[in-house]
Amino acid sequence: MKKNLVFLFFFFAAAAVYSQQASDNFSGKWKTAEGKIIEISLAKGVHTGLALPEKKPILTDVKFRDGKWKGMAYNPQKGVTAACEVVFQDGNKLKITAFQGTFSKVIYWTRVQ
Repeated sequence: MKKNLVFLFFFFAAAAVYSQQASDNFSGKWKTAEGKIIEISLAKGVHTGLALPEKKPILTDVKFRDGKWKGMAYNPQKGVTAACEVVFQDGNKLKITAFQGTFSKVIYWTRVQ
């Protein structure tokens, strides 16, 4: 019984640490794995990401829904738009999961500023 209580404590503590918040603000400049810079801004509870220097939209309509940051992601190299979830990690990392049909892809961006 004591082991179960300890496990539950650590489970809920981890869940609290990694849970998303409606107050998360991941505005700023982010570097992709390919070295591209994406500038994310927040206006009226919606995050938008533009690739610099072209200012092409990469993330659009990223809103806090159902306990997660959800929106749309665009891959300019492939010309593909997909639904996505964005997870703000440790204040300097974004985990972006793009979904298209039954497939998904995870990418990470690192904060520049």
